[in-house]
Amino acid sequence: MKTDLPLWQGCLLLAVIAGIFLPVTLAGLVAYKLLQLVPAERYRPAAGGTVAAGILLLLCLNFSLAGPGFTSTQLYRFVAHSWEQMKQEILQKPVKPEPRPFDWRYTGLVTGSSLGWGLTAAGLFSLAKRREKRSSRVTFGRSAPTEREKKALRRVSQMQHPADGWLLGLEAESLKPVIIAGKKMNMHMLILGGPGSGKTTTLKNPLEFAVERGFATILLDGKGDFEFAQWLRRKAEAVGKTAGVFCFAKDSHHYDPLAQGGPTELKDKLLHLEDWGTEAKYWETTGGRYLQIMLHIFQASGVRPDLVTVFKHFHPAKLQILVRKMNADQEAKDEYFDILSKYEKDEKIEGLAARLATLAESEIAHLFRREGDCIDLTKAILNREVVVFSLDSLSYPDFARLLGKLIVVDLKGALARAWRLKQQPVYAVFDEFNVFASDKIVDAIGKGRGFGLRAIIATQSLSDIEAALGEAGKAVVNQIIDNCKLFVIHQTNAPETAQVLADLPGTIPAAEITRQVKHFAGLSIPTGTGTVKEVDRYPFHPNTIKWLRAGQYCGVAEVIFVDKLELSAQKVLVRMPPE
Repeated sequence: MKTDLPLWQGCLLLAVIAGIFLPVTLAGLVAYKLLQLVPAERYRPAAGGTVAAGILLLLCLNFSLAGPGFTSTQLYRFVAHSWEQMKQEILQKPVKPEPRPFDWRYTGLVTGSSLGWGLTAAGLFSLAKRREKRSSRVTFGRSAPTEREKKALRRVSQMQHPADGWLLGLEAESLKPVIIAGKKMNMHMLILGGPGSGKTTTLKNPLEFAVERGFATILLDGKGDFEFAQWLRRKAEAVGKTAGVFCFAKDSHHYDPLAQGGPTELKDKLLHLEDWGTEAKYWETTGGRYLQIMLHIFQASGVRPDLVTVFKHFHPAKLQILVRKMNADQEAKDEYFDILSKYEKDEKIEGLAARLATLAESEIAHLFRREGDCIDLTKAILNREVVVFSLDSLSYPDFARLLGKLIVVDLKGALARAWRLKQQPVYAVFDEFNVFASDKIVDAIGKGRGFGLRAIIATQSLSDIEAALGEAGKAVVNQIIDNCKLFVIHQTNAPETAQVLADLPGTIPAAEITRQVKHFAGLSIPTGTGTVKEVDRYPFHPNTIKWLRAGQYCGVAEVIFVDKLELSAQKVLVRMPPE
C-alpha cells in the first residue's frame, strides 16, 4: 500500500518535533543570561517586559498566522499521522490513516513559537528568583545564630562545668561541648578580641569555674568594668564567699601592695614604678640601693610602710629625721647620713618620687592605708578567696598603669609565699593587659607557673601592647606568645594581627586540585582534565578570623580555639554564663 509519507521522512520530522525542546531551552537560557546584564534598578521591569514579549509573540503566531489551534491541533495531527505511517511500514499492517501531509511552512512557526516560550520562561524564572540589588555590600556568612545554634547555646549555658575543666562553648559544626582541662591552664592562656567581640563573655567561663570549684581567684581588670566586677562578686556570694573589690569608688576595699615582704621584696615592687630608660642597669641599681636603704631605715625605726608612708618619707631629708630617731649608735647614724646626702639631687630618685606621688597624692590615696577591709593577696590565696581589682584606665590612665604593675609584682611574691605553705592552683585573669604590660610583668607571670598560677591574659589586640611599650613592644608580644600554650581568638580587624594569629597553629599539608573547563553559552563545562599539587594551608585563614561573629552584635560570640598542647584548632561558639 502506498503511503503519503516515506518512513525516513517521518523519522526525520519526528526528530525535528522532538528537537523543539532544544530551541526553547536555548532561547530561554540566552534570554536569562542577557537579563543578568541589566542594571539592578531595571532588572524587574526588564524581566516583566521579556514575559510580555514572549506571550505577545505566541499570540501573534497562534491567532494571526496559524489560527488558534496551531500548537494544539495542527501539530498533534501531524505527529499522529507520522506515527500511523511508521506503524504501517514497521508492522506491515494495513491501516488507513487520514492523509495529512506536513506543511513545511510550519517550520518557521515552530521556531517562532520556541522563541516565544523561551522568552516567557526566562522572564518568569528571573522574576521568581528575585535577584538582590547589586551594590557595594558583600556578606561573608551569616550573622544571627540559627535556631539549632540557639537551642544548643541555651542548653550549654545551663550546664555545670565539669569537675576537671571548664566549658568554653560548642564546636561550631557538631555543636558538641568544648571543655578545657584545668591542668592545661597552668600553661597560661591568651585571649584576644576587639571591642564587642565577646571577650568578657569568654572570660566569665573560667572565672565561674574557678569560683564554683573553690580556687583562689584574682581578676585584674584594666578597663574598670564595674558590671564585670559586680558579676564576679555575685558569683562569689552564690557559693558563700565574700569578694574583695578594689576600685576607684567609695565602697572599695583597701589595698596595701607593701603589706607583705622584706626590704628586698618591697624594693623590687617599688622599682617597677619607674621606667629607667636606656641606662636601665645603672639607674635601676642606683634606685634599688636607695630604696633598700630607705626600707632598712623604716625597719630599724619600727615603721611598717604603706604607699602613703613611703611617699611622705621618700626625700632624703625626711629619712634623715627617721634616722635621728633610730635606736642605734651615732656611728651607724652617721653612715646613713652620708649615704642619704649623695641622693639629695639625684634626677632618677626625683622621678621615682613623682611616680609615688601619682598614687599617694591621688583622691583615693586613703585606700592604700592598711586599715579596715584591706586586701592581702597572700592571705587571699591561702584562704581561696576572690579578689577583684577594677582599674579605670580611661579616667586615670597613669594611675591604672602604675597600680597594675604593683599588683602583678605583689601577686608574684604572694604566690611564692603561699606556695611554700600550701600548694594549690590560683586562677588569675589580666584583662586589658596592655594597660600595665611590661617585659618584667610578663616574666613575673611566666615564672608564676611554678607556684600554681593559671594565668589568662586578655587584650583587644597585640598592636595595643606594642603601641603601649614602644620599641620594646614587639619583644613583649613575642614573650607573651611564647609563655602561652592556649589561645582564644575573637574577631579582629587588624590585618597584621590576623596574620600573626593565623600563624599560631602553623600550616597543614593539603592537596590543591584544579580542573579545566570550557565556556559555552555562559556555562562552565568540565573537560575532565586538571592538576593536583601539595600545598601548605592554614587551619583557619586570616580572613576567617576577620569575619568571626561578634557576640555583642550577632547574639553569639564565635572564636578560634588553638590548643598547642594537643596541636589542634577549632571554631567554637562561646558559652554564655548565667547571670
